Amino acid sequence: IMSINTPENVIGNFGQKLWAVKSNNIYRLIQDLKSLEIADSVFPFGEYLHFTTKDSELNIDELTEYLKTKSHQGIEIKEIEANIEDCFMQLMNK
Repeated sequence: IMSINTPENVIGNFGQKLWAVKSNNIYRLIQDLKSLEIADSVFPFGEYLHFTTKDSELNIDELTEYLKTKSHQGIEIKEIEANIEDCFMQLMNK
């Protein structure tokens, strides 16, 4: 047991901004995001990666430019709400 609470409260305690990130090459995107100093977690969720940073701030324009320098195309970055799976992965990671 990693946490005892209602699903809503577990999600409410996520405590980080969560970003959905996508590009034309998901495998390389995982590697490129993990190599960033600011990266806290990177997990695949369908066609997107769920990405958290060590602090809550993320400059989307700077991240987009970094990914372009790594030859990524079709880049999408958006802030999303955590779900119970994200909370599970966060708890497993600690």
